Amino acid sequence: MSTSRDPKTLVETSYRLLDRTTNPFHRHIIQTYIRRLVLEVTGRAEEFLEFAVEDAHFMATLIVPACIETKGVQETKATLSKLKEHFRCFVEDSVVMVSDDGLFHSYYFHHLIPGSVMIELNKLEDQDGNKIEAGTTYERVGKYNHFIRFNSEGRIVQESNGQCGPDKLIKCSEDSQPTLEEVKNRLNPILESLPKWTPYSG
Repeated sequence: MSTSRDPKTLVETSYRLLDRTTNPFHRHIIQTYIRRLVLEVTGRAEEFLEFAVEDAHFMATLIVPACIETKGVQETKATLSKLKEHFRCFVEDSVVMVSDDGLFHSYYFHHLIPGSVMIELNKLEDQDGNKIEAGTTYERVGKYNHFIRFNSEGRIVQESNGQCGPDKLIKCSEDSQPTLEEVKNRLNPILESLPKWTPYSG
């Protein structure tokens, strides 16, 4: 598999789906999802909660064995505030589907994460039994399925982001990876191009 390390890979498939989607509610969902992804990887993850219902339920396997589950905007915001600068990623083999019930995204995930964060999440060894090093950045590679359920206003009601099989950790040089500022410069124009988010009114 060839991999582009461009963070825009995260949203390219969603944009292609948006281009050929005519159903207005489905377009609203796709645009909300694109906005949600960009906010997350540019260090502004808490902001996507502005278009979630107050009691939204979130569950994500950030890294095995850490399954993070939160209920409600305030609990989720507290969790995201601790991790919001550690979502730099790019994807490949991405498939996106949308329906009246929500949006499904399947992809191979390349997530850049410091060893210190993994240790805090109780990830102490890599797939070969080597000890995780706090001062090292790792690239986490694995297949994930992401499903988001929306209500009739296009607000996020429930998210589930699950890992399909074991992931792989690869030591990498921080100098060879895009910085958070570089990710922002690449993706912020996408946010600016999207219409202002408002509840869907039909």
